[in-house]
Amino acid sequence: MRHAYNEFCNVQPGKYTLVCLGDDALLVRPGITVEKSANSAYDHASKAADIGFIPPTNTEKFSADDVFYCTTAAQYTDPDTTDNYFFYGEKKLKTSYPYPMPANFELERYSNSRRNLWYTFVCTATGDITVKVYPKTAGDESAVYKIRIYSSDEKCFSSYAQAIKAGKIDSMQKQGLVKVVENMYYNNEQNYTNTLTFQKKGCDSTRYYIVVDWSNYSLKPLNNLLSVGVKYNNVRFDGQDADYCKNAQTLELNTPGEKKIGTLINCHTRGESYGQDGSNMACLVNDGQKYKTTWFRFKYSGSQKVDLSFKLEENTTAHFSQIHYRVLYGTCDAMTPGPCVENALSYFKLDCMGPGDYYIQVVSPEDATGTISLFAKAEISTYPICKPIDLLKPLANFSYTGGCNNSPVQFINLSSAGEDITYAWKFGNNTNSTNKNPIVQYKPKNFADTFWVTLRVTNNENKKYEEIEIPVIIFRDPVTLNFTRKNIYANCGEKVQLEVKSNYAYATFEWEPKENLDNPYSATPLFTTQNADASFGVIMRAENCILRDTVHIYMRIKRRYRFMRWRNRHSYGACRL
Repeated sequence: MRHAYNEFCNVQPGKYTLVCLGDDALLVRPGITVEKSANSAYDHASKAADIGFIPPTNTEKFSADDVFYCTTAAQYTDPDTTDNYFFYGEKKLKTSYPYPMPANFELERYSNSRRNLWYTFVCTATGDITVKVYPKTAGDESAVYKIRIYSSDEKCFSSYAQAIKAGKIDSMQKQGLVKVVENMYYNNEQNYTNTLTFQKKGCDSTRYYIVVDWSNYSLKPLNNLLSVGVKYNNVRFDGQDADYCKNAQTLELNTPGEKKIGTLINCHTRGESYGQDGSNMACLVNDGQKYKTTWFRFKYSGSQKVDLSFKLEENTTAHFSQIHYRVLYGTCDAMTPGPCVENALSYFKLDCMGPGDYYIQVVSPEDATGTISLFAKAEISTYPICKPIDLLKPLANFSYTGGCNNSPVQFINLSSAGEDITYAWKFGNNTNSTNKNPIVQYKPKNFADTFWVTLRVTNNENKKYEEIEIPVIIFRDPVTLNFTRKNIYANCGEKVQLEVKSNYAYATFEWEPKENLDNPYSATPLFTTQNADASFGVIMRAENCILRDTVHIYMRIKRRYRFMRWRNRHSYGACRL
């Protein structure tokens, strides 16, 4: 049986007649499929679906759904293209379909003609990458596709929209695309698998493109719905283990004792674990520092209460003062921060601890290489009647900025965090929020109003929670800082009183420098003048308002004259103590 197959795209409303011509012996069984006309979202490289950064946690990330339509085509310059011609009347077009599509456009396809959709993602370091295409058309869930995966030599790893704006995309092999893998023929038939797996090696980040082809030569529905999933399984190679909380290097004790474990940090990254979005890194990171993290997990499964101590041993290219670490409690999905240590040679002890998981988060410079080892020691508790903390109970804690001169208040959440943690705020003004770090605009009625803010932090996995309430003082009017005298002239050795005033009665003050002041934390300190001019800065804190100003003290110069002869008269400034 011979099949003839033609497509008519973008057909306008109206009445149409199908005419089939043949000899007397020809058996004709016409079939017509009419479907919605539209354009694919991810047709061509410049519109590729950005699946984003794929973490090496073997968790699948998905693209949004898209559809192969009659109008979906391919570029003549697409990789691995032999003949992407399309017929428009009698003329071959070295392009995809004409745009905008003419009415009643006839598209005659051949076996080497292509339709394709594009997807892109980024992976870092070493691991096994799995790409799977999911057919979603009702009645055609077993559809198979031709899948090709390419790596790019461009090094722009921000969002794909930013990569396009920067001109850092590839759509052709001559631009730098290299084919990594494609699905193959089996038994000389077009029996493809919709799943491809390949290994990425090395510490670098790489952008990949997935090109999915679809050809339909049956009378099944042409409009074919699909999505693409990508997952990245960490391979313990090149020092990538211990890069995340969920693949932390683990050591365990079930009785008092000590253990050590080490890991190579060469390929570690900043990651996505607790606080690493910059929200709560405590002493681990200085402003502007480029860093990466390493994770250890110590599991104590004994029944005795113990005192735990942790310390690091590093053999890296970084200085020990550049390596910081802290302990955290709970699980990777519900984590509570603990003590923080500012260099690798320092250590700490936790008294009266019970069984459970203790995570050690280590920060080192982004370009550091070498090994870091963790020593963990458990000793029978010095205080046997003590009560250990509940490692799985969340912590509620927050601070805030703003509220000065009626500015918005930014709440800074310092509580436990993770996928199992939720937050419930009450702001004391009849408004609520479940955001992690909400911003609130208060409307005080008085010069200074107090709003009691409550935060409840809940672990949805075990239903445990903690609540904290903190007063937030909001100023309706500007808080002022004024000097009684800002420029003072004094004699040598004279005691001068500095004085500042504020319209907020509970403001606190701190003067710098503190030398020669009788009380550098007073609003009216006494200064004993010396033999030179002086300046003092004052910092005033009025709840969350911080104001600064400076006072200047100038020495009066006394003139003394020594007479020997009129011609030899000399004068000198006298402020000598």
